[in-house]
Amino acid sequence: MALVLKNTIMRRIFIAILIIIPAISLNAQEDMLHERLYLSTDKECYLAGEDIWISAFCYDASNGTPSPVSAVAYLELQNLSASPVQSKIALNNGRGSGSIHLPVSLPTGIYRLTGYTRYMHSESEQNFHSGFITVYNPLTSLRSDNVRTRGGDDSLKSVAVSQDNTTGWAFSLSTDKKYYRPGENVRIMFRNPLPENISASISVSRLDDLNYYRNPSIVETVDSTRNETLQPFLLDKVDYSGEIIRGHVVDENNVPVTNVESFGSYISIAGKDIQYFTGEIRDSGKVRFFTSNLYGDGTLVSYVPSFNHKKYHLVLDSVYMHPQVNWVPQLILDKTQEAVLLERSLGVQIAQAYRMDTLAVEKRLPSNLLFENAGIVYKLDEYTRFPTMGEVLIEFIREARFRTDNGARSLQIRMRDATGVAYYLQDPTPPLVLLDGIPIEDHEKIYAYDPNLVKEIIIYTDRYAFGSIYYNGIIFFRTFKGDFPGLDLDESMRIQEFRGVQNPRSLGVVPENSRLPDLRHTLYWDPILELNTNQSVTVNTTTSETTGTFRVVIQGMDLKGNPFTTSTDFVVK
Repeated sequence: MALVLKNTIMRRIFIAILIIIPAISLNAQEDMLHERLYLSTDKECYLAGEDIWISAFCYDASNGTPSPVSAVAYLELQNLSASPVQSKIALNNGRGSGSIHLPVSLPTGIYRLTGYTRYMHSESEQNFHSGFITVYNPLTSLRSDNVRTRGGDDSLKSVAVSQDNTTGWAFSLSTDKKYYRPGENVRIMFRNPLPENISASISVSRLDDLNYYRNPSIVETVDSTRNETLQPFLLDKVDYSGEIIRGHVVDENNVPVTNVESFGSYISIAGKDIQYFTGEIRDSGKVRFFTSNLYGDGTLVSYVPSFNHKKYHLVLDSVYMHPQVNWVPQLILDKTQEAVLLERSLGVQIAQAYRMDTLAVEKRLPSNLLFENAGIVYKLDEYTRFPTMGEVLIEFIREARFRTDNGARSLQIRMRDATGVAYYLQDPTPPLVLLDGIPIEDHEKIYAYDPNLVKEIIIYTDRYAFGSIYYNGIIFFRTFKGDFPGLDLDESMRIQEFRGVQNPRSLGVVPENSRLPDLRHTLYWDPILELNTNQSVTVNTTTSETTGTFRVVIQGMDLKGNPFTTSTDFVVK
């Protein structure tokens, strides 16, 4: 009970702080953070079926310094009527990276790439990042908004051109030579001349004679935000340590409910890791879950147990703001550019046919460091396989047991004190029992579960608090595929697909001496290149079978918020 009270007090203090901080900020405008977001991409003109590689810079509009506040950036690729693609990327001290896959069915057109944080939304939608991405789809006649075919009076370029900008510093960016053959190594040398450390993105892609929209550079964008007249605002929602998942409670007829008679609400991500969160239900029936960032896509299970026999469900709110788009630039299709489109389209189709997307390396980050290597693991294949779960626990698992109380079986964990001595608590509070991440309150289901479906059992012999609820230990039953086969879910549980922030992912490269066709248009992409002052770096890439002029672009900011961009070209023939 003391642990419950402690967590309740701490939560109230935290809420009080969140209320006080905006009030203080309103009285001290010069100290208030005004977040802005800039998204750099590997290029600005794509074909449907390609990936947009993104590097995010989240900074304070008043001085350009990285923002330490928001942990999530939300991305939407939009036309005038909808958001065909949405995604989330994690932010760490103002920097993040990710990608957006353009569906092969996406119509030709110019789309707005919108980026924002919830902190930015508290201030104004007018401050969201707004860039434009040109997409061609030669495989369909469908067109998006504001697309037409070039006539005799149209100029070759259909959009305004923004010139590259640099600061007054002499950046040293070069390649080891200017002309290369297909399949040859390219050495790119770069030195940071600024008196501060820098964080930048670097891309290498081919220049094409296609009509496309050229966005303002990072220098123009950041300098323009510094000239804004900043006003105080009421802070509403902030994803500080991770995404805050919000929802509301409904009854079995999907009617919103207030004054919910429930023990609380719970969500978990089904799979092979512990991702379990509790939420406090307000009188309005609204719920929020404070999480660390949840990486990757998965199956989310929500549960609202009630005091009585009423059945409650949890409906999650959309995390995307769907900001209105009132205008997109006009794209003029030019018959003279048909050969370039056919060449690029061939490259995309070959990449899809040979599953070149599998060459991209995805780094899976730990979902919850609290449980990393903290449990006692029993791999059941290393022991004699018994036909019942009761026998499994009796025969070789020392830290847990089934106990019978009034004819009902329940699991109990053997706790350990500070000296490592094991003991069973008289406290009737049960452990948290998870099967592939799904909480199981009725332990009879575990007793009756087929142990042949279970790969391993992990036991955590400490007390764990989730919000105001604590458990005497955790037992995690992990099946072979992590898809909870044969489990009979409670009627109050809802299952839905969940998309977390992206795991870090690197651009795929065709292995040396591979027989795979290599028609890459983007040769190199590093979303977060960090250099100390006067530090030099050499990066290597390999040319593809695609010939033409390629451009190396580096853009970023130093720690004091000074933006820069620089570029150099080389030719593959």
